[in-house]
Amino acid sequence: MKVKTIFLWLFLMVLLSCGQRQAGNTMETENSIAFKISYPNGKAAAGVAYSLRPYWQMDQNMLINDLSMYQDGHTDSKGNLEIKHLPAGKYKLILSQDSLGLSFEIEHGDTTQSVVHKTELIPNGSIKGQVADASPDARVNLNGMAINASLDSAGAFLLENIPAGKHILSVFDAKSQEVFAEASCEVKAGQLLDLKSISAPKITEENADLWRFNQEVNLSKVIPDWMRPLSFPTVLKIYLNAQNFDFSQSLDQGQDLRLVSSATKELIYELNYFDKSQDFAVLKVRLESPADTNNILKLLWGKAYSSPLPPQDIWQGIDDSLQLALNSVLLDNFENDSDLNALQAPAQSGFWFTSSSHPEVNFMQPDPDEKFKSALKDASPRSGKALHLIYDIASPDWALVGSDFGENAYNLSTLDSLVFWVRGNTSFSVALESNDREPFGDKAWVHLTASEEWESISLKPTDFLAADDIGGNMGWDFVKSHLTNFSVFVNGEGELWLDDIRLYGVSIDDFSDSNDFNLFF
Repeated sequence: MKVKTIFLWLFLMVLLSCGQRQAGNTMETENSIAFKISYPNGKAAAGVAYSLRPYWQMDQNMLINDLSMYQDGHTDSKGNLEIKHLPAGKYKLILSQDSLGLSFEIEHGDTTQSVVHKTELIPNGSIKGQVADASPDARVNLNGMAINASLDSAGAFLLENIPAGKHILSVFDAKSQEVFAEASCEVKAGQLLDLKSISAPKITEENADLWRFNQEVNLSKVIPDWMRPLSFPTVLKIYLNAQNFDFSQSLDQGQDLRLVSSATKELIYELNYFDKSQDFAVLKVRLESPADTNNILKLLWGKAYSSPLPPQDIWQGIDDSLQLALNSVLLDNFENDSDLNALQAPAQSGFWFTSSSHPEVNFMQPDPDEKFKSALKDASPRSGKALHLIYDIASPDWALVGSDFGENAYNLSTLDSLVFWVRGNTSFSVALESNDREPFGDKAWVHLTASEEWESISLKPTDFLAADDIGGNMGWDFVKSHLTNFSVFVNGEGELWLDDIRLYGVSIDDFSDSNDFNLFF
């Protein structure tokens, strides 16, 4: 199968620095680059098309606000071209005319002096190769060029009239943005390059220059006080929000996010959560030793075609008790003999409370005339105490017992499960509620039945009922980003015991009113 390129471009890897003097004439101009183009016979190459693109550019439709980084035109009658007012950065300049061409990689700095570079067009080459397991919609792309080629039924491709020099070739799905293959290659003038079988690169082998945006992350500033002193290995959470990250610059699922370290190639991390609609994301990075806390990582984003990060076992070898401390939060085990729950600093302990559908509806236990701790009873045969509810409530009235998470609403989108122990002789409903917006009482809940023996219940977000607006049920996705309290609803006659209420997949930082640890930029 032969695929002709849209432009007949030729690539020759030449690293130019406009801030340094090089062979050729000089001219006084502000932030410009200038070339004098000739044919192989030495004659001036008039009317040669040129196209300037940022080096990171992989999608011809992916523009940025500063359009001066994208320039197109033709050489004059003497083969001269000048691109003025060019921002500092890394670029590709592609020259093309018929079957000749040339492409420069340019590292451009701020300067008032430009060097006129003499450049000669040379013949084009070709590239062929094969990709296994690509989708039928896969397309072939060369970085910085308007090539939109397809694979044949065997996954093979042939690109003709390709600029000689170094290239980065990608095979991707235009819909999902998934990358099936990527390869760095060098084409010789007038020759066919056979890449044979190519595949997607390992994360540690990706070319960081292809990412549009980057920002340093100082790990020493991300570590919250409650984690100190650190035990190793450990796992650190990095929060992205509207204060420190522009979500409009990333792909829809965050699959273009990368963390890189100059200290180690084998950085173990994962994208734990990403939601553009919330402007909220969480990365988890594993630290192996105290030396890792001094690392300055670089966060990359803004690559048009990127595959999701592969699964990582970031918890491997980490003690169970440390995992519990870092990746779960105990709401209460009822051992503190208090009206407050067991949330620890930097979170604020919230009060346990009761409420009902009618003023005359009351629990018999906890006694409305006594403090809440009157309902804390011996949990036998479990050790310690548990919350014991006794009630007699005529339908359709209801009553609830609940606890605040603090003084504000909290984003618990990363919740993996809500786990608690229960026994009793009745049906009940468990809810995570959001009471910070009008109308009050939005919730995600599920209806359960207790058995007479203690049992552990584990609820995933998918276990909550779909939104139906019955009893304020708006579903998990609606309330997960602004939760205020945990509640248990009951009616009829019966008793219920609750103990060891714990949320997994979140940390105490998620209940903190201070977001200072988020502002690492």
